[in-house]
Amino acid sequence: MERFRGNDDLAGMTERRFKAANRLTDLFLGWSRMELGREPGYGKLRQFLDVDFRRDLKNLSVYWWEGRLTSSYKTNADEEFVVRFGQYLLERGYFTIGEIPALFRYVSEDDPKPLLHQIQRLVARKMGMPDTEPVPASLAFLADETTMEKSFDKYLASTAQYRARLKQWKENKKLKPELKRPEPSDVASDAAEGLIEFHLFGQPDNRTVRLSLPSAPVHSNGRWDEALKKVVWETNIEDRTNASHLPFSCYANWAQADQEYQKEHFGKVALTGDDLTQYCLWRCSQDKQAADEWDAFVASLQPGSNLVKRLDAFRFPGEPAQERTNNIPSPSVYPRELLKAALQ
Repeated sequence: MERFRGNDDLAGMTERRFKAANRLTDLFLGWSRMELGREPGYGKLRQFLDVDFRRDLKNLSVYWWEGRLTSSYKTNADEEFVVRFGQYLLERGYFTIGEIPALFRYVSEDDPKPLLHQIQRLVARKMGMPDTEPVPASLAFLADETTMEKSFDKYLASTAQYRARLKQWKENKKLKPELKRPEPSDVASDAAEGLIEFHLFGQPDNRTVRLSLPSAPVHSNGRWDEALKKVVWETNIEDRTNASHLPFSCYANWAQADQEYQKEHFGKVALTGDDLTQYCLWRCSQDKQAADEWDAFVASLQPGSNLVKRLDAFRFPGEPAQERTNNIPSPSVYPRELLKAALQ
């Protein structure tokens, strides 16, 4: 088995994603309080953001990770992710069935205004305002991209996180005068880091691994090339070692029969493939005394009509001649039955 890059700490990755969701939700809560804290229905909006939206952001990160994972081996995984999470959002009231066609159009257009109006309506809905009533004037800042960004930056500039960044920037500027003053939006970027990952820059590396074997593996996640007698693995791997995705793993298990030995003692090549693998695993699990006793017994076997009878008669020292009746198999049952099945 071999693996390349990636991160197999699933608990750690999940914890980081959930922390990012919590940080981002807390910022949205503070922003909403600054803009709408005195508005009727704000309590409902705050409850939605603090409970439902917080949970939904976490689920988004999990859905996103699952989509990236399955896309490595399943066709249309990205599309399935959109459909699955779209249904999730629909069931939780982020949009209605009737709004779906417009949402598809909004996403494909360069003009953000229709989508902003959709967000504006969602916020009004979560504040308890029915869709039959006009959006209140207090939500006007959400209808224009520039106005909304200015509002959010105004809030971010008032946070303890931004003040800490400014303080650190002033210290660093003493040694590096060219350092650029941090933007308030950097606070949101930092908070969202790790929630979901977009790979906008660079290309993943292509990895091809080949393993020459005498025969096809019994178990493997690679492709067996019969002509070349090789197992082949091909994939794209990310350009970072400590990334938020599973490592690319290659595994193969094979067992090569000692044909001459088996013919000498069984009259044919009886154990191959997975049966041989299982036999080897059992044999290697025995202590030295049991292993020596079994090896000596197998070495004494000869092809012929008495072969199965001798297998039936074998017992380890201290093992009862009759099979147990308490559903606990005797130590010699497994290898005897495995060989008997292979000899049929």
